Order: sequence, then structure tokens, then C-alpha cells
Amino acid sequence: MPGIREYFDKAFLYIPTAARTVHLQEPSCGHLDVIVQVHLDFDVPARYLSLFVPRHEQWLEACRFLVTQPYFLLRFQGDVNVKLPPPAFIYGGFYVDNGPVAEIKAKPLCEPEIPHERLPFSGTIFIYSDNEASEQEVDALKEFARQRLIRLRWRGPDFARERSLMEKPVAFISHDSRDKQEIARPIALGLQQRLCPVWFDEFSLRVGDSLREKIERGLKECARCILILSPNFLTNEGWTKAEFNSVFTREILQNEHVMLPVWRGVSARQVYDYSPSLADRVGLDWGLGADEVCRLLYNSIATATMVPTPSKWGRPNAGS
Repeated sequence: MPGIREYFDKAFLYIPTAARTVHLQEPSCGHLDVIVQVHLDFDVPARYLSLFVPRHEQWLEACRFLVTQPYFLLRFQGDVNVKLPPPAFIYGGFYVDNGPVAEIKAKPLCEPEIPHERLPFSGTIFIYSDNEASEQEVDALKEFARQRLIRLRWRGPDFARERSLMEKPVAFISHDSRDKQEIARPIALGLQQRLCPVWFDEFSLRVGDSLREKIERGLKECARCILILSPNFLTNEGWTKAEFNSVFTREILQNEHVMLPVWRGVSARQVYDYSPSLADRVGLDWGLGADEVCRLLYNSIATATMVPTPSKWGRPNAGS
């Protein structure tokens, strides 16, 4: 399971960030190295902070002290590491002077240059920490910050555990590669947008991974398997056949329906010839449209898993 430090490192990747380590030597909180990240959103425009506070006996006192020092934390001084977003998210360019006093200037398309000092501080500080904090401790820390006009966001071990649970794939998408662009990817993106994490080769495989091991793990751990039944799938004697056989065996062993078929351009007779038991399974016709297919798949998956239902993440009803 990813730890809170990993989520701290991966947060806010799409805007420029200046990171440095601040060594605290305050009597109230002892000696402690805190990683400070200044995030620069030139589009909003605004600056805000994220801090990583490692495990420490006096972590609460350290957090209270840090909350009182936002403008010191916003300074670029010392050994500053400037991280820029991926090129696809840059509309223009940036000028970075990483000298004695680091400086970042944005050069948006068709707009004047913007020095980072002109970005107002939003008043928001994210604190990521390995320290277990009670609800009362977090509430008291947020109130302490609020009194100093700081909006504090706490992200501790509970945040890492819950986010890891939400990121664990719950649906495996089995498809022929020739159906990837038109069917598999729209389903994967549609379910992800509904906060339903999926096992999809483009999302789940990394360079150097063992293909067999990753696929077998996904088929074993995902609560449901979406089968994109197309002429390409039914004639594929390679991976899709192996994936179907694995899921079919799992259904027998667990005495549970795992497969969610999506039919595209195939007849009942073709599916029956491929697998008589699969022809008896209620499926979805891709002709319903990507959005409707994703909605119905999501409803089926949410019923069988811990994926949040729309009432938990959607907009509340009027008057509620």
C-alpha cells in the first residue's frame, strides 16, 4: 500500500513547484526536517503550500509552529528543487533561475510574463504526515490555523489508507487490442470518471512488468471482469482466451458471477459457439452508447464492491 510520503510526492504534478527542506530547531518542537513545497498556479493565479512532516514525538507542536510561518515557508532560499509539469500541461513556457535566490517566471501564450512573486498566497496549507492524529487533534489544529487566517488540509495515514482502497482496481477490462481505441478506453475512462478504479493495460502496466503476473493478479483481485465481446475477441486465441478461461474457472471455484459482458457486433449464436454459458449471461449492447454502458456497468460494480455510490460523491439533491 502506498504511504503518505508517496502521495505527497505525487501531489500537484501539473503545476510548477519549488521544494526545499527546512530544518526546525525550535524549543517547542525540537529538531525536525520538514519538506516544504510551494505550488505556483499561474492560471488562477495563486500560491499555496504543502508540507511533509515526518514521524516525530512533537509533531503537533511542529505543525502549530509551521502554521504561524507561511511567508517564511513561501520564500525560495537555500537548496531549492524546481519541478515543472509535463510538457502537455504547459501553455507557453517558464523561466527558472535557480541561483542564490530561486526565481520562476511564467510565459503564458499571448500574455505578459508573470514572476512568481506576483502570485497571491491563497492561505491554504496541506500537511502530509506519517503521524497518527486523532480527530480531536486535527480539529484543534485546523481551528488554530483558522484563527491565523490559514486554511489547513490534513492528510495523514488514514488518508493514505482510504485513497489506496479507492485506487485498488475493482474491475478488469478484458479486450482484444483492436477494440482498445473505440471501446475499451472509453469504458476505462468512463468508469474512472465515476470514481471506479479499473485494471486497464494502459493504466496498470509499467515498463519492465511481468505481463503474465500482472494480468493474473488483476484477474484474481478484481471483483468484476468486463468482457468486450466483439468478433475480434471471439477469434482471439491468445490473451483474451486465456483471460476468459481464468475468469470462468474463478466463477466455478467461487460460485459467483464475475463476468460483465459488453456485446459489440456479435450474435447470440456466435457467443454460444464460443461459450454456451456465456450466451446465457445478461450483457450490455454497445449500441446503447458509451455513457449509458458505463453507467450500467458502474451500477453493477458498485452493488458488489466498496466503490462509492453516486449519492456519496455526487451533488446533493436540492433542499437536502
